[in-house]
Amino acid sequence: MAIRKRENVEDGMEQLFSQQTREWFAREVGTPTAVQAEGWPHIAAGENVLISAPTGTGKTLTAFLAFIDRFKAQAEAGELPEALCVIYVSPLKSLAADIRENLKRPNEGIAGPQLRMAMRTGDTTSYERQKMLTHPPHILITTPESLYLLLTSPRSRKMLRTAQAVIVDEMHALIGTKRGAHLMLSLARLDELCGRRLQRIGLSATIQPLQRAADYLAYPSPCRIVAPEIRKGKEIRVLSPLPDLRAVQGTIWPDIARQVYALCRSARTVIAFVEGRQQAERLAYEVNLLGGEGFARTHHGCVSKEQRREAEEQLRNGQLRLLCATSSMELGIDVGFVDLVLQVGCPRSISGELQRLGRAGHRPGEVSVMRVFAKTAADALDCGLITGLAMEGRIEPARVPQGCLDVLAQHLTSMAADGEYTVEDALRVVHGCWSFRNVTREDICACLRMLAGDWEHEQDRPVRARVLYDRIHGCVSGDAYTRMLAVSAGGTIPDRGWYAVVLADGTHLGELDEEFVFEAHVGDKFLLGAFAWRIQEIRRDRVVVAPTTGEGAQPPFWRGEGQGRAYETGIYIGKELEELERSAKQGALIPALEKLHMDRDAAANAARHLRSQLKATGVLPTHRRILCEHFVDDAGDHQLMVHSVFGGQVNSALALLCRYEAMRRTGQDIHVFDDDNGFLLYLVGSAQLPDGLLEGLDPEKSVEKVRALLPAAPLFSMTFRYAASCALMLGSRGRGRQPLWVQRIRGAEQFSALAEEKTHPLMREAMRSCTEDYLDLDALQKVLHGIRDGSIEVRELHLDAPSPMALPMRRAAEASLTYEYDNIPSRAVRAVERELEKQEGIVPEAQAIEEQFRRKHLPGSPEELHQALMAEGATGTMVEDRADIPDPDKPNGYWEIIDPNLIASMPEDVLVHAWFTPDSSFADRMQALRSRCDELHHMDLGLDLGTLEISTLNVRDEDWAEVWKKFYKPFKAGRSLVVKPTWEHYDPQPGDRIIEIDPGMAFGSGTHETTSMCLELLEDAMHGGESVIDVGTGSGILAIGAAMLGAKDVLAIDIDPVAVRVAKENIEHNHLSDRVRAVEGNLLASSDGVCDLCVANIIADVICMFAQPLVDHIVPGGLFICSGIIKEREQDVVNALTAADYTILETKRKGEWVAMLSRRKK
Repeated sequence: MAIRKRENVEDGMEQLFSQQTREWFAREVGTPTAVQAEGWPHIAAGENVLISAPTGTGKTLTAFLAFIDRFKAQAEAGELPEALCVIYVSPLKSLAADIRENLKRPNEGIAGPQLRMAMRTGDTTSYERQKMLTHPPHILITTPESLYLLLTSPRSRKMLRTAQAVIVDEMHALIGTKRGAHLMLSLARLDELCGRRLQRIGLSATIQPLQRAADYLAYPSPCRIVAPEIRKGKEIRVLSPLPDLRAVQGTIWPDIARQVYALCRSARTVIAFVEGRQQAERLAYEVNLLGGEGFARTHHGCVSKEQRREAEEQLRNGQLRLLCATSSMELGIDVGFVDLVLQVGCPRSISGELQRLGRAGHRPGEVSVMRVFAKTAADALDCGLITGLAMEGRIEPARVPQGCLDVLAQHLTSMAADGEYTVEDALRVVHGCWSFRNVTREDICACLRMLAGDWEHEQDRPVRARVLYDRIHGCVSGDAYTRMLAVSAGGTIPDRGWYAVVLADGTHLGELDEEFVFEAHVGDKFLLGAFAWRIQEIRRDRVVVAPTTGEGAQPPFWRGEGQGRAYETGIYIGKELEELERSAKQGALIPALEKLHMDRDAAANAARHLRSQLKATGVLPTHRRILCEHFVDDAGDHQLMVHSVFGGQVNSALALLCRYEAMRRTGQDIHVFDDDNGFLLYLVGSAQLPDGLLEGLDPEKSVEKVRALLPAAPLFSMTFRYAASCALMLGSRGRGRQPLWVQRIRGAEQFSALAEEKTHPLMREAMRSCTEDYLDLDALQKVLHGIRDGSIEVRELHLDAPSPMALPMRRAAEASLTYEYDNIPSRAVRAVERELEKQEGIVPEAQAIEEQFRRKHLPGSPEELHQALMAEGATGTMVEDRADIPDPDKPNGYWEIIDPNLIASMPEDVLVHAWFTPDSSFADRMQALRSRCDELHHMDLGLDLGTLEISTLNVRDEDWAEVWKKFYKPFKAGRSLVVKPTWEHYDPQPGDRIIEIDPGMAFGSGTHETTSMCLELLEDAMHGGESVIDVGTGSGILAIGAAMLGAKDVLAIDIDPVAVRVAKENIEHNHLSDRVRAVEGNLLASSDGVCDLCVANIIADVICMFAQPLVDHIVPGGLFICSGIIKEREQDVVNALTAADYTILETKRKGEWVAMLSRRKK
């Protein structure tokens, strides 16, 4: 039978491939795998094909061999076109590079040098990009983001027009993400560009359901599924690093490291997967203490690409014994033969565990071996449950995002960047994509109205249109700003605001989380890439480090976000727990656990954990039982732990509903934390959480209730910000680091403006993403119906202490609160209030709703304190703290001038100043603040909080406004500009341009050196017809001066409402309202405003901070005038401008002050 099968395969190859191709394959590869034998005929026939098979079954050569053989025949006949034919898309740049290297062998062995390949990613040099445009490759290897950029460029689109086929690799990593939806819309645009449906070939590890994946790949065309049953050997064992995990001294990592090191010594190469970057660094550090530096290295998204590639090469060559990795190594990056795969801690998904397992025994016929180390007894149980499901092949079903309006808006902008199209054109394109097949004409029009600025115009907010939308004729086009947005802010990967880690010579080592950097100090030591580094300097966008010894170095932390466990997986886990409960009662628990592929020690630890739980609660949570345990913690606060196996996508929604229901019944402020195993409700004080919360939830109203509550939840705020960024509504990202707090402010400001606009595309997309990508509302209803009809039991327990299963979630809840603070806009709270009123006919107290959804912890920085007070209605804040004032004899580079009497005059206590408008709500706000302070007195924080006294004082802004006027006289600034106070007389001279100014309570009389130098530089730089932005306009003097010098339009912007009012009065007095517009706001927290010339008379620190983000608001080749720079800070500003790619054209100096004119590079 085996001989007959081999003959059939060889006959099939003879019909499909040339003799040279067959001989090369037999010599270099051997016998075709089942995937290759089944897939080749359909690919050669030009069909769309989805190939789904485990790692190491030859999927890549299955996809490419028919094309290489065809190119060879064309070359021999002199018919090989000088044009692009095949596009290969990889989700990883490193994987794309591997594919290029791996294809060289069949290319050189079959087709020869006439077949050209090229790679286009973010790392491709300008020379290589230009070369491929003039001499197109036959095979182009790229990434989803780079393909999008190619579709946005006119010259690149010309190259793409000749494409015949697209190969999408690692589809399982894309299908459930917005990134995948973004790619598929790019492919639909590619079909439209080429004027035909291109052949599509999808390569994927095991994926379910297959038909959904095939539709996703090739819609609306049919797609052949090639997924032969392949019995690849696999062996997984769950191990415990100690016989009894209760004996851990301090931390389990040294014990795990000893076990890992022992396994590595008996293997050539090992990959150890962990759940998070911090754990990767910790494991590598502990193993290197045993094996010496360089025995282990790390591989994750915050290690620089150079460091990752070096580690990959060392592993491939056998120089590296252990690579500690996150999901960055799940995909098919070529690292050669791997003997063994390790997993530390429970993997987050079944498919992830199988994908990681496939990195070992990569070649066909080999057994893939994995060892899973449990960190705790509870972890041992979880590891066994997931491993058991993985060995049975119970993969989570793929959930495909549908109708992502932010992705749609981004592509609509990109399409406008290259020319005009109609709404009907756009509708035709998007209907060629599975994820957008249900998008309507009105959806597209709504996105176009958003991009054109309709919502901002209705709110009388200034805005620069992202696209030009002719509503009468349904036509869309773009301008320079459209092109800049499409190119600089494309893609769907959120910007995390990470700091670059560099050596003094600029060598890039990786990235650090912003919040870790905020807590770090010069001299601190940390681990990155398995090496120790000492912080030498912390700059605005980078951390400069030097190598150091590992003693005392700690792994940094990175905050991450992930989707919860699928409901279907939860059902399987619930069934296993039910069986384990039955086995425990029969005295057969250890054998039942060993069936879940646990070794004896892991099974013993898991058994102790389960027996302790059964002793505490009598039963286990299962797919047919939810446990609700009430207990009082050590501080006397009441907590309710709800044990639910249904996974995070259901538990997050249940937690939202139960939290609201508990708040409604008790009137108390209630906190919540949820994960895959349940959720925890807790409150401060002696009040108790009520019984029967779950039974009180109405299944029929649950979906609408969740949708009503979400806009005031932190999840919605996060998804809204991501959607706004993806839709290009937050402006260009620029090339420098954009601080995460700036992103949050931008997102919060836009969210606040749209909180009550439920039909706005961003609000719709944030709601869709919450309810479809993060939550599973269909499963939620199934669970609630099960509770209502009795098929799911809810068992309520009142315990003296938390049960063993409750302890891990309590620890996770405490950790999560440390770095979470969400400023929920008050308009969102009001919108939730009204929606609940509609649903229930009741009006909850606004304060109670707001408190319910606000993450409660002490602000950890002045920025967080500022946001907290602003949320309470403050119009401005200031903190007076002696600790903020550095030693005057040791300048730190951040302070302009330090008054020697300043420290002595400051109070001993920290004073927080907040300015409020004395309106009708002022008394209520003060009472709320006093109540908050009273709460702090009763919290054991281990801190000296001082008196926490609140006092109020009425402040008159006007008192100083008249005194100085007698000293303010007309004067000349530059060759033609004359600054004249409105109350003074002046006889104009020929050629004078008179600026009439009353500064009022705003900065900007023109007499100061900084202002006069700006006016002189404006006169030097302007030729007339420019678009100008004046940042920090004050009295409006510079904006008016620019208009006097011929600017066609001027945007004068300031965060101070008093300054804006004064500027408007001065603009009107100078009869320039038609060309100069004064607005209140923060230019960097807005996507609006792009100019030919920007002027900013502020201070050096702000200029240094603004230099890079301002690039987004200045056209290429545009000018930037900055002043307010004290001479000691001149070089700092020069460095910041140079780093942001400005060329300094002119520098002026007067007294102690410096001003500069620079040009943004094109």
